[in-house]
Amino acid sequence: MTENHTPGPWEASHRLNAIGQPLKGGRYVILQKGSNKSEDFFVAEMPFAACRGGDQREHEANARLIAAAPDMLAALKRVERDLTIGVSSDPLQVIRAAIAKAAGHS
Repeated sequence: MTENHTPGPWEASHRLNAIGQPLKGGRYVILQKGSNKSEDFFVAEMPFAACRGGDQREHEANARLIAAAPDMLAALKRVERDLTIGVSSDPLQVIRAAIAKAAGHS
């Protein structure tokens, strides 16, 4: 099975204006972080949720959930592999870490 997505980890970050301040309205971008700012890769940009009736907390939660997608995929693959080969490792640690990232509890 080929991996047809930008590899993680991803990070939810405020969209910044030209002088490095967060854009009004709290827009978020999903980034694959590079070794320096010029190497950051934009995976996605979240539209401003309030313009369609959403609120800032919902908007932030959506960004965190998207940013956690590679971690959740990796956790599921590890659990699937361990269950398939009968490894008696603790898959809960990997699962809990992915859930914590999605929930904003690093």
